Amino acid sequence: MVIYPCTFAGVVHGDLHDMNLIVNWKDSQLQPHCHSSGNYTVQDLFGIIDFGDMCVSCYIYEVGQIIRDLMVSACPDNCYIVAVTFLSGYLKCRKLNQHELSILFISIMTALCQYYVISEYKFHGQSDNEYATLGAKEAYHLIMAYHNVTDIFMSNLSKFLQNDFNIDLKNSL
Repeated sequence: MVIYPCTFAGVVHGDLHDMNLIVNWKDSQLQPHCHSSGNYTVQDLFGIIDFGDMCVSCYIYEVGQIIRDLMVSACPDNCYIVAVTFLSGYLKCRKLNQHELSILFISIMTALCQYYVISEYKFHGQSDNEYATLGAKEAYHLIMAYHNVTDIFMSNLSKFLQNDFNIDLKNSL
């Protein structure tokens, strides 16, 4: 399905982040699923939960939201590496077309703005709820740090795509 010219869409989770993934995490390591015991607990299972935000959307927006969440929660100091690491895995499963890649930075920045605005809105309605502002400060700092680096981000992304996936972003736009 195409919603906007040159962007593909389909059913997306809409809220895919580390709090909605169930994995076997022990000693700061992802553990393999073990079938040796018949007594499984939540920690033994792998899965995705919270499908309340599922919708039809452009895949690139979901990619932007996932990268945003990784940037905010996992590694706010080195966001480019976070984006490239996620994209390395994602591009092995689903290719993004040239237009989608060209709007990736905008998608990430839009997702950061959305994250900050919604967090602030929730906080004003629930000022005693710490979860409501989780990551808002980090999102704000990332917005401020990255709003003037579109060219640098896209240049680095272009080099990564050319070197690792033989995708020529510069000459195809």
